[in-house]
Amino acid sequence: MDQGREKDRKVLLGALRIATAQKEVVTNAQAISLEAMNAKSLVSRAGETARAIRPLTDQIDEFARKIIALIEQIRAAVIEVSRNTLATFTERVVAEHMKHASDLGRNSKFIGSVGGKLQAVTSGQNEIRQKALASYDRLSRLLDDIGMNLLAASVVVSKFRLEVGASDGPYTTNFESLVDKLNESVVQSRNSISESEIILQDCIRVLRR
Repeated sequence: MDQGREKDRKVLLGALRIATAQKEVVTNAQAISLEAMNAKSLVSRAGETARAIRPLTDQIDEFARKIIALIEQIRAAVIEVSRNTLATFTERVVAEHMKHASDLGRNSKFIGSVGGKLQAVTSGQNEIRQKALASYDRLSRLLDDIGMNLLAASVVVSKFRLEVGASDGPYTTNFESLVDKLNESVVQSRNSISESEIILQDCIRVLRR
């Protein structure tokens, strides 16, 4: 039974670590959106010399908004995982007490009643475990979606850098600074997502044992 409690602890801590990592992604996505807005403002001031950059800033801002929306779904999934894990822990404690009562009263006329309830609790544990696995599968899909959006954002930022390098206007230095900030936020977000995916796979392995 101690192994079961340790499994619950690992899964719950994993969910909390994923939630913490996503806070960093939200912060970086908000920074990406802010820098994209700053870039739009610069594009307006730069006029015709920054014409090729304008659609790229729109794309970056769109990716940032998608990422923030996906993370809201991740938060809901993490809450669901935490709730299911706590429910599993509670059911496990009840099962331990019932098992103890069953062992003490092995010759008692009530043993059949306790045994039936213990079986029902064990069945409930399995059901909650399946719900937790379903929640983690959903989390995995959401993390994949965020990863794809960040990869696309990284490609657009690279195009942005090339366009800025090819331009020779009065705002080139400002654009270069913005590109550096955008790139930093995207890289940090991708690192956080990679970390979350590793934690997630560890939790799924624990649940399936």
